[in-house]
Amino acid sequence: PPGWTVEPCEGQGPFLCVSTGDAFPGSVELLHYTLDQRQDVYGWMMDADLEPGRPIDLDDPEQTRRAREVLHALRIDHMGVVEEDRGITYPAGRSFVLLDPEEVQVGRLPGLFYGFAGVDEDGQTYERWLTYAALDGQNLYILTAFYDPSDTPGSLPSDEALLAFAPHLRDIVAGLRLPEA
Repeated sequence: PPGWTVEPCEGQGPFLCVSTGDAFPGSVELLHYTLDQRQDVYGWMMDADLEPGRPIDLDDPEQTRRAREVLHALRIDHMGVVEEDRGITYPAGRSFVLLDPEEVQVGRLPGLFYGFAGVDEDGQTYERWLTYAALDGQNLYILTAFYDPSDTPGSLPSDEALLAFAPHLRDIVAGLRLPEA
């Protein structure tokens, strides 16, 4: 958004630091997993008739479709775990609302956008998490930006700030140059 700066964070911190002038309102996390770190993804690749560890042919529409099948399985599993947690931790009157998934490109890689919001009965958003996942056949990449008022490091300061940043995040994700297997 106008007046905001988004640049790589220094050191071992988050992937991207988001700032408005002198303020540091939040970050974008990038998690990278090899398949030996994520046996669930390995299994989903087998289920989708993809050979785990073999690079996905990015010019083959069938392979990219199958890679997205894996990412949809990841989303269902991930959001199921989060929904179960929020069912325990949310107070009465707060709802767990899934965001509609959307097939996207994460750089050249097949990707999937998904997320959730916690919404109070008065319609106010308590928290919102925006996630992009991508798979290259050997690695899983997960990028997340979020608003969480519970002092979680990296949270943007408000849901409004996250929603203002969301279209810019989508552009950043589309232009990423992740290492390809």
